[in-house]
Amino acid sequence: MSSSPSLAGRAALAVGLMIGFYVLALAMNQLGQLYFQMNRLADAEPLVHGTFDTGRRTLGPEHADVLAYEMNLANLYRKQGRFKEAEPVYERNLAAKRRVYGPDSPETLTTAANLANHYQETGRYEKAEPLHREVLETSLRLRGEKDLATVAAMNNLANDLALMGRFEDAEPLMRRTLELKVELYGPDHPSTLNSVNNLGELNDQLGRDEEAEAYHRRALTTRTRVLGPGHPRTLQSRRCLAADARVHLGMALAAQRRWAEAEPLLVENVPKMPPREARTRRAVLSVADFYERWGRAQGDPGRAAKATEWRRRAEAAEPGAPPR
Repeated sequence: MSSSPSLAGRAALAVGLMIGFYVLALAMNQLGQLYFQMNRLADAEPLVHGTFDTGRRTLGPEHADVLAYEMNLANLYRKQGRFKEAEPVYERNLAAKRRVYGPDSPETLTTAANLANHYQETGRYEKAEPLHREVLETSLRLRGEKDLATVAAMNNLANDLALMGRFEDAEPLMRRTLELKVELYGPDHPSTLNSVNNLGELNDQLGRDEEAEAYHRRALTTRTRVLGPGHPRTLQSRRCLAADARVHLGMALAAQRRWAEAEPLLVENVPKMPPREARTRRAVLSVADFYERWGRAQGDPGRAAKATEWRRRAEAAEPGAPPR
């Protein structure tokens, strides 16, 4: 009598191993995503990478779970500032989801939006814009205008256009984004106030100084009122959000050549912005431009030296640059 396992026994063993993998992968994925949300990226990485690698070997590269694990890996790389590693993972994931799910599925649109955001964050606005536009048009067709994903896509496309200097094209999208956020989130929601700030910055660029100042003051006043005193995390958020609004208000005042009023708002609050982000680098460069324009207006070479120092600081705010 043979001691080798029967066909039924081997099948049962295979099923048991598969169930064991699913349970292990689920646990690893959940723990990895928990660490990701807690910003414990070094702890998340081996779990996220291990889940994807094991799933790809066991289930194949285009299994639904494996595609989800792959996008988690791309998101991790992006959050770590490892943009060169994130990009091919996003691109491969998007191509696979288009094959597996089709172009209109929520899974495909999520990866398309993430890849477009990655292009935007790394300064490739000409690549981000058509992808964001595709996501917006598809979301409008399938979900309608009053859907949170649609509003996010509209906001992202408006930002692409503004970052490319196409301010007139960006303006109607930004205004509609703000109207929808007020309706869907309410006037005091942080995302709504981000759009208020965006319109303030857009009006800065269009030279509408009074309108820009009104938007920036609205954002600052509302954020201060809504967050208020209390819990340490509330205070921390209040400082960060208020700093961002004060920076934009400073830019609006500088555009009106109100140099002395603008200077403390800029030099005190730009350093409080999140390091190593594209918007922070733009703000640092704006301070350098501010000092150059002020120096030229008043013939003060000392302000030109300050402009040079702020341009040096911009290197430390470059996305993906090593901290200094």
